[in-house]
Amino acid sequence: MSTTANYIHFFISYGVALLVFGLIGRWYIWPNIKDRAIKSALTPLLLYACLRINGLMFLMPGLVSPELPSAFAVPTAYGDLAAVLLALLSLACVRFESGFAVPVIWLFNVVGLLDLVYANISSLVAESIPRNGALPITL
Repeated sequence: MSTTANYIHFFISYGVALLVFGLIGRWYIWPNIKDRAIKSALTPLLLYACLRINGLMFLMPGLVSPELPSAFAVPTAYGDLAAVLLALLSLACVRFESGFAVPVIWLFNVVGLLDLVYANISSLVAESIPRNGALPITL
């Protein structure tokens, strides 16, 4: 994989977003939830996580380019759907104070992280393969 401007822009934007979200979490979210009960602390975070459902838009003809690789679109869309369903299940477990709350929250986080990692890797790989299918050779 050769370094291009697209990769550099991708990693810079990811790094800045990670830094900013980390600062938001450290300065605003953590101080407001650290002393709360799990039900009160996790409910708004899980509700926010339910907004990942927009990934299903990758499957809508006419909404995305027909050139969007299905190797990226399909797993990303269904990965987001799985994460949302697990977030909803986690939310129900938290709100009803179920003993399954913590394991389901962990499952949601692991599945969500794997979906994010897969989507990013597949988008980088798809971007590096030319439309004619020939693999680039760099020396």
